[in-house]
Amino acid sequence: MPFRCIAAHQTGTRRCVEARARALFHQWTDTSVDDFEGVTLRELDELEDVFRVDIDVFEFNVCSNVPGFENPICLISEGDPQNLVDRMGEEISTSAFQILRETCFKEAFEYLETLREDDVKDKPHLKGTLFKYVSQLPVVGFNSGKYDLNVIKHNLAQRFFIPKDDDYDSEGEDGGGFRQTRKRFVIKKKNNEFMAISTPLLKFLNITNFIAPDFSYAKYLAAYEVEEQKGFFPYEYITCIEKLEETSLPPREAFYSSLRNSELSHQNYDHLCEVWREKGVKSLRDFLFWYNNEDTRPFIEALKNSVIFIKPWVSIC
Repeated sequence: MPFRCIAAHQTGTRRCVEARARALFHQWTDTSVDDFEGVTLRELDELEDVFRVDIDVFEFNVCSNVPGFENPICLISEGDPQNLVDRMGEEISTSAFQILRETCFKEAFEYLETLREDDVKDKPHLKGTLFKYVSQLPVVGFNSGKYDLNVIKHNLAQRFFIPKDDDYDSEGEDGGGFRQTRKRFVIKKKNNEFMAISTPLLKFLNITNFIAPDFSYAKYLAAYEVEEQKGFFPYEYITCIEKLEETSLPPREAFYSSLRNSELSHQNYDHLCEVWREKGVKSLRDFLFWYNNEDTRPFIEALKNSVIFIKPWVSIC
C-alpha cells in the first residue's frame, strides 16, 4: 500500500519505488536487505509522515517589460500562501491590463469603438477577444514547470477554478470581463512537468521548453549577452517567516547548503556584508528583496534580447 501511494505520486511503478527503497535501506543500515519487510496498518501513518512534505510559498518576485513594471516587484507572504497568489493575480495582472489598455493597445481599442455594427460581423466578439488577450499576462519562468508551478498549482486552482462571489462572465464589463474562472483554467502537462498553466489573468510558461535541453540558467543568460548577477541567500536558515525580521546578516555558516553540500566562501560573504551596508539593508526581509531583484533583472533582459534575436524570422501581428 505505501509503495503504491508513493509510486502514484512519483508517476513510477510500485516495483521501481520498492527497489529504490530497498537500496537506500541497505545503503544506510548494516542490516541485511533480506530483513526489509513491509509495514503493518498501525505503522502506516508513521510511514506516511516520513514521505509527507509541506511546502508553502512565502515570496514572489516578478519583473517585466510592461510600462510601469520594469523594476522588479517582490511580494512576501505574511503566512498565507493563498493570499500571495491572489495578490499576484489581482495587483500585478490587473494593473498591467489597465496600463496596456491605455498604452500599447490604446489604438486597437479606439479603433474598435469607431467600428459600426454594419462594418463587422460580430463587434462584441472582437472586443471580448481583445479584452481576454490583453488581460492575460504571460508569466515566464526558467525551469518553472518542474518546481515553481508544482508548488503553487493548488493555490492557482483555488483562485481561478473555484468560483468566487466577485467573479463574472466573459461578457461582463466593457464586453470583456477578465475574471471568468471555471471555463478558462487550462493545464498542459508532459509527464510530471507543467508545460503551461492558463488562467483568466495569468499564463504561466516555462522558457526551457523553447531552448536546447540541459541549457542552464547561466548559459541562457550568456547566450543573450547578459551578465549573471551573483547573489546568495540563507535558504535553510529561514525556517519561519519571522526570521525575515532579523536586523543583521546571519553568520557565514548559515549559508551552508545541504543540497549542494557546500558553504559560502569568505570572499562572497564579505561581498554580502558590503551589500548590506551599501544598500542600507535593515532586515532579512530587505535582503530578500535585494537577492530576488538581482535574480530577475538579468532574466527579463535575456528575454528581451531573445525577442530581438528571433523577430526578423517571426511574423508578429
